[in-house]
Amino acid sequence: MAGTQDTSRHRVSFFSRKSFAVFSAIYVVSGDGGSLVAPRRSPVVIVLCLAFYLCAFGCACSGGTGEGQPDSGVFQDARPETTDGASGVPDGAERDAGADGDSGLPPDVDVSGDDGERDGGEPDSGPEDTGAGFDGGETDAGAADTGWVDPRLICQKLGLPSAEFSPGPYGTARREVAGDFTLPTFEGDWNFGSRFSGCETYLFIPEETPMTRGFPTPWWTQDFEMLIWNSPRNVHYFFVATADISSVQQMKTRLHAFLDLLDPAERDWWKGRVHFVSKTASALGNWVGSYAGSPGLGFGVDRFQRIRDFGSPSDPMRYNESAQWFEPNLSYVAHEAKYYEFEWARGQRLATENPTVVRLFDKENVQGVVERDVPFPDAASMAGFDTIELDLTANCPAAGSEPAACGEWDYVQALHLCDTADPSKCDVEIGRWITSYAREGRWLTDASQALAFLEGGGTRRLRFDASGQKYAVTLELRLSNRGKGMRPGGAVFLFSGGAFDATYNDKYQPATVAVPADAKRVEIFAVITGHGFGVEKENCAEFCAHEHHFDVNGTKYVKTNPDAGSYTGCAENVPNGVVPNQYGTWFFGRGGWCPGYNVSPWVADVTSSAVVGGDNVITYRGLLYGAPYVPEPSGGTSGFPANVNMTSYLVFWK
Repeated sequence: MAGTQDTSRHRVSFFSRKSFAVFSAIYVVSGDGGSLVAPRRSPVVIVLCLAFYLCAFGCACSGGTGEGQPDSGVFQDARPETTDGASGVPDGAERDAGADGDSGLPPDVDVSGDDGERDGGEPDSGPEDTGAGFDGGETDAGAADTGWVDPRLICQKLGLPSAEFSPGPYGTARREVAGDFTLPTFEGDWNFGSRFSGCETYLFIPEETPMTRGFPTPWWTQDFEMLIWNSPRNVHYFFVATADISSVQQMKTRLHAFLDLLDPAERDWWKGRVHFVSKTASALGNWVGSYAGSPGLGFGVDRFQRIRDFGSPSDPMRYNESAQWFEPNLSYVAHEAKYYEFEWARGQRLATENPTVVRLFDKENVQGVVERDVPFPDAASMAGFDTIELDLTANCPAAGSEPAACGEWDYVQALHLCDTADPSKCDVEIGRWITSYAREGRWLTDASQALAFLEGGGTRRLRFDASGQKYAVTLELRLSNRGKGMRPGGAVFLFSGGAFDATYNDKYQPATVAVPADAKRVEIFAVITGHGFGVEKENCAEFCAHEHHFDVNGTKYVKTNPDAGSYTGCAENVPNGVVPNQYGTWFFGRGGWCPGYNVSPWVADVTSSAVVGGDNVITYRGLLYGAPYVPEPSGGTSGFPANVNMTSYLVFWK
């Protein structure tokens, strides 16, 4: 996103397929600092990294930081999970939503699906499965079931809580509760109700989807090793043919050949969790077959027993010049299972909390900028809170599959607090999100420093920019006391961003800020994202690792963006809440943000450098590789110049 600050709403970014092919070629052959990914790395390192990734699905030289890291809790949710789930940034030039990019859908793909009405979700009348062996989940491949075993025992083995099968009401559309079904498999009939444990997830994979069709290599013929290696241990996979049942038999042969190479315990575990449906989807005669056939994207049932769409399994390392898009990777289905685990952990946390909730929207279709006057608790009550979290759900506003029902672009959404004396002035940003490419999501953001602006309580006006796309929005501000022993009691604005170019730093003068004598902690609180790509060699500021240097009385505090420009920097953050498998270039690491994610504020504790009870001198500079950024034209015709979208404050805790 680039340009000046006005009230227009625009798309953040999107690579066209052709432009990405050009950028990828530059990256591989040049290594000259003008690359899309990992600038200033040698061609030898690049080629070795690409080769290693293709062999083992991981690129250690990408510089990403998200892979394998535990969830810090910052992104976990606080509103209880329910079965119905639930902006442009000014840049000075009005842009058409599809003018220079695409939605991420290959040509001639029809993903409109149906209208969400299927066979009614009645329990299947097929024979009930009567056996389960809990060494690997179910009976070994080819063995007959011999007796029923309580499925909750698997939860004990996994160390996970179990749950009872939901009594409904059941449905057959996205986010509705999944009813019972029985599937015929090559290992015997598999019944959902009798096998349900409450600690597992279930993913149904067709042999072809709109996003996997038309590529030279069928997606069921590779990547099953990485699918297993990348999967949580509580997932079940069902391979379902929509056209040719022989494809399922072939998949079983290939996958079992791999599993037979594992040690016996692992082999048995996964053979009990990978199922091969012995009838085509249209012959199943239940809601599973109907959903597998239309919209035909693949789907899952999460730990809340909700029906969930799959997204696009496009792999950023497999750009196909002929199709001008990325070929699929079967192991990307595991992203869905990882995301289900994130959501479950979030829901468990929510169930333990009882915050004071200020609600701005409740499952309301919102588009563009909307202002609301909302009642906060009085000043005395506000003084008892030390935490505020922003809980945003942006769901598809229409029925049908996600790519047909959701906004297709990655836009900025933002929440601003308006001035009490002049409610038309709404310049205090307290939350920022980036919408998903044609998928829905929910995010929790710790914005506790915003309490400094809400001390007076009472009715306050909030401005929410939902973007030019429509979403079914639920937005709550959750107030609580977590025993921090202090709370934000004041804040002073520091610096904003702007066009990131050779003159970017010229406008910044030192700020002198008096820190109150009763301040217990002093923090810099900043929301910083970089936008712009394509027209400059460094692909700033979306795909370059820009740095933000704050100096407090001579001590530096620096925000960096190490994931910016990496192939999978955003994909690696699925376990932390990035919406997986979006219908666009969601996987690339960005400069301070990801599509389908909240923008987490950057907070630096500067108490040790601050003069409490006196004046403090604070300076700021935005740099690239430790020096002012001087753009060099790339010669590209698609994209827009670099821009840094920033708000920053010095916050006093008392």
